[in-house]
Amino acid sequence: MLIIYIFFYLTGDNLSLIKTVLKGILGMFVLLIVLGAVFGGSSDDTKDVSTEDDTEDVSVNDESSDTEDVSTEDVSADDEAVSDEPEVVSTSFSDFTPYLDPDSTQLQRESFFDENFKDKYVTWSGTVSTVTESSGSYAVQVVHKSSTLISDVRVEFRADQKDKLIQLKEGDPITYTAKMTRYGDILGMSAEDGVVVSTDGKEINSDVSKTASNSDETDKEIVSTPEDITTEDTSSSGEPDKEIVSTSFSDFTPYLDPDSTQLQKESFFDENFKDKYVTWSGTVSTVTESSGSYAVQVVHKSSTLISDVRVEFRADQKDKLIQLKEGDPITYTAKMTRYGEILGMSAEDGVIE
Repeated sequence: MLIIYIFFYLTGDNLSLIKTVLKGILGMFVLLIVLGAVFGGSSDDTKDVSTEDDTEDVSVNDESSDTEDVSTEDVSADDEAVSDEPEVVSTSFSDFTPYLDPDSTQLQRESFFDENFKDKYVTWSGTVSTVTESSGSYAVQVVHKSSTLISDVRVEFRADQKDKLIQLKEGDPITYTAKMTRYGDILGMSAEDGVVVSTDGKEINSDVSKTASNSDETDKEIVSTPEDITTEDTSSSGEPDKEIVSTSFSDFTPYLDPDSTQLQKESFFDENFKDKYVTWSGTVSTVTESSGSYAVQVVHKSSTLISDVRVEFRADQKDKLIQLKEGDPITYTAKMTRYGEILGMSAEDGVIE
């Protein structure tokens, strides 16, 4: 600027012209600054808008991705729900053609089973042979051929099927769905994860105690005839009275019904007699002593070969027990402890009435 003013001083004649030129230059400079500010802000706004657009695009993409994920999860859940339903490969036992052919060999039957049924689900109909329970596992022996003596398929059922199984009797029709696991020529086939589909429309009666309403005609209870049955033995010992839940062996109705299953008898025993006292009358089968423990095998049914109940008596009952003979009538009070299909029932804390 100093140089410019020196120049103005030296050229005084043209001073007014030079001032005009300088003013024009300064005006253009100011104009450029203003224009730069205006267009610079506009560019920033454009960048902001572009950024917002990009953000919106990302948000839309995220939402789209989330929607696709949710849809995929829904499809997966549907697939899992469908996969829970087992695929049934056969709905008739007649599909096992080699088994029904008397001329087929064991190898043919076993090979056909492995190829068509092993580890697969079937829905078959047959006839109940036996119903059993062991350690919380419920099994039904099912007959599918009229010539079969014991069973064709042994089906292990789910625990939640107990209420249905407990109402089945030998000879009842049954339709089940189960997973076939093994073929056996002697012991028959095995299946697991069984479910009772139907019993051919037969009404299932939940009151098991009614299953032997007519059983007295076919299998009568052996009863001694004491004048008085004492349900508490507390006169001399001063022990508290025991609650007697039954005073007649005929109260065990499923046991007297020849058509009732092991599961029915065992369940009835557990619900009504287990760890409870009864006063029953029967006939002495044997009287034994072992290590100071006295036991009597008692027969309650005329068809029983050995005994129905094994009663362990108190040590103070020795004098009464030593007078008993095989075939003598006996009335006892004891605490029922266990049901057994082969060895009979067990009782303890017995007292002769």
